[in-house]
Amino acid sequence: MRCARAIGLVLGVSACGGGQAPPTQVTDVAPLRALDDTRWSWTRATCDDGTHQLDALGFADALHVTAIGHGLRLTHTLQMATDGCAETIVTWVSADGAAFSFKDQVRVADAVNRACNQTWPREHTGELRHLGDILEIREYRSAHCGGYDIRHEYRRVTAERADDHSRIRGLVAGLVLRDPDVMTRDFAEHASLVVPKPARDGGGQLRFEGRTAARGWLTNTVRSVAWIGARILEIGPAQADAPGQYTVRIEYMDSALASPIELLLRVTLADGEIYEAQWLLASTITPRADTDAATPLPHDASLPDTGVP
Repeated sequence: MRCARAIGLVLGVSACGGGQAPPTQVTDVAPLRALDDTRWSWTRATCDDGTHQLDALGFADALHVTAIGHGLRLTHTLQMATDGCAETIVTWVSADGAAFSFKDQVRVADAVNRACNQTWPREHTGELRHLGDILEIREYRSAHCGGYDIRHEYRRVTAERADDHSRIRGLVAGLVLRDPDVMTRDFAEHASLVVPKPARDGGGQLRFEGRTAARGWLTNTVRSVAWIGARILEIGPAQADAPGQYTVRIEYMDSALASPIELLLRVTLADGEIYEAQWLLASTITPRADTDAATPLPHDASLPDTGVP
């Protein structure tokens, strides 16, 4: 039955001016596909009128670029020292007439009250330029510049600067994207994924050893619902005797549920990699009443190759 499978899915996953005109016509992001799987570190921001605010606010951004189909996915790992905020933002970039369109896909903060809400716009048009080891993102008519354009400059880096919290946020962002590659990106080669076994199968736990096995199970599971929403409620502090072990409280919702539920993620990290991710159900599941019991879940659904889902 679809309802039973939906419950199993949730248990398994442990389971929300003054700008200048662009100088050239933009018709495709194809020339920028060479940026695929590159990493960049933010160096400065400049407004067209010569002022800027982000340096004084202790702004930092580690950027990862991925080429997918006819667009680019930008994963920003943001921090703002003065506000104490930390957030992972996944942005979809596509050609939009004479400019690029930048639209959020996912925002995941360390906690609900730690989002960098005023730092990066949820949607804007602008430019994306690449010259050697320099990457430039221009946002037209930025609120940070009183309606003038702002230019963010990044420098290429070989290693990503990421702490444990940013890797946890990346895993949750991958869950919302329903992208098993993003979810397992920081998994060690021999990492373990532990999930509850559905009650219809007798309960207990399922354990998948190795990144490949974990990705295979997640591919079938997260694509079994039409959409997923999740946000981190709290990342518990690591214990003194286990500095790489965290318990994460997550609010979760998907298309098969009638209301959100709470999940626990227990994750073990070492040397910048996830060695174990264990998902636990922390509240009662209520399936949608209008779920069609006769329609099988699309376990063979494939990842999209273009556009934003």
